[in-house]
Amino acid sequence: MNSQRGYYSSVVQQFGITLTRLSEKLVPDSMIIVWILTFVTLALTIFLGAPLGEVKPNWVCKSPADWGMGVECSIRAWGQGFWALLGPSMQLCIMLITGYVVARAPLMKRMLGWLASIPKKPAQAVLMLSIFSMITACVHWGLSLMASGMLAVFIVRNAPELKVDYRLLIASAYLGLGCTWHAGLTGTAPLWANTPGNPTQNILKQAVPQTQTIFTLFNVVLLLIVIVSIATLIYLLHPSQQGTLSISKEQLKTLETFDIPKERNDTSFSNRLLWWPGFSIGVVLLGLAWLCTLWRISKQATELFTFDNINFVFLILGIALNYRPILFLNAVEEAGRAVWGIIIQFPFYAGIYGLFTFTNLGVAIAQRFVSISTPKSFPLITFWYTGVLNYFIPSGGAEWLVTSPYLVPTVETLHVPMSQLILAFAWGNMMTDMIQPFYAIPLLAVAKLKFRDIMGYLLVVFLLNFVITTTAFFIMPRL
Repeated sequence: MNSQRGYYSSVVQQFGITLTRLSEKLVPDSMIIVWILTFVTLALTIFLGAPLGEVKPNWVCKSPADWGMGVECSIRAWGQGFWALLGPSMQLCIMLITGYVVARAPLMKRMLGWLASIPKKPAQAVLMLSIFSMITACVHWGLSLMASGMLAVFIVRNAPELKVDYRLLIASAYLGLGCTWHAGLTGTAPLWANTPGNPTQNILKQAVPQTQTIFTLFNVVLLLIVIVSIATLIYLLHPSQQGTLSISKEQLKTLETFDIPKERNDTSFSNRLLWWPGFSIGVVLLGLAWLCTLWRISKQATELFTFDNINFVFLILGIALNYRPILFLNAVEEAGRAVWGIIIQFPFYAGIYGLFTFTNLGVAIAQRFVSISTPKSFPLITFWYTGVLNYFIPSGGAEWLVTSPYLVPTVETLHVPMSQLILAFAWGNMMTDMIQPFYAIPLLAVAKLKFRDIMGYLLVVFLLNFVITTTAFFIMPRL
């Protein structure tokens, strides 16, 4: 039995190592990827998208005149979309920053340090980190990404004798973003579907409570299956001692130490204010008072689960855990260094969003999927379609804005439950996050790695996750 397990483990390890070596040679930097995607989408828009203004339903490029008009209108659509998502991008950055601030707090740092001391073998380390990442992502994906990155650093710093494969360890820390986040409390589509005044309220017509989406038996069971299956795969993926690429001493020196600032012998008034906890206590009490008021006027608890409310709760929690202003400000400064890559890349993805939104490209592509849909196949086709589209628009909110105007009417035409559309979108949207570098930027900034270093292992996980989730959405309408 042990020899059989060793054989399967060896096969999985070799597959992962081979893909990792290929990705290290072939996969470009995340900034290059978004530029490549921009030109690919621009070319698709020129030949498939409609001119700005009145949309021509089935417009395609058939003549030189059409081609010239397509180029001009596509460029205009790209520019029009470039700054169209500043609101969602700020929500995204706040979620990442508040997740980092909470993870960076002294209490959380001690907890992560304790967790880092538990594994006694390399495979146990990646197993624990993968489970931690996927479970915390169900609660708050920003916390999952940042805390998992910190936990990975603590593991290699506190227990270098483990000789854990650093590439696989960081890949394990990214699993929450590729496997569970959009099916959890901070998933964009379920949140917006449940939020009064959300950007797509006029399309949905009525709110869809989370009791019909993320809290359904289908979603909970699928989450459990994915977590157990992926964690097992990660455990089997860890290479033998000969194939392990541990972190070097030079790399270790470059990693953040997450040290808590120590009070200086500075008796100035301004310095005393930075260390005085009174301001933090006052802000926390004010925030709690507002949340109590919000709770009192809400008709049901699910109304509280909105993007802004969750960001507010974690901001107040971050201030409370970093009880002195200097600790909070120091954590925010460190978080800014981790999210700069997302800040500079998001406008380019917004430009791609503009190409889909302000031309007929999104509708043209969707029509090809929807034309082959039936009530039984629609959830699966939506799952596949949103997964492909997510690679071009890796923001769950932006993709929902692009697709909901034509997916929601299709649901009504086919008489498919709206909850099936939302869950299929949520799982499809995060399916390709596993092989999309956008959300990995803050994690890689903490780990001091490139996306190509972890891409091979993530591709192995993606293949298993794709099989599991595809099977689930094939079964869903038949339950």
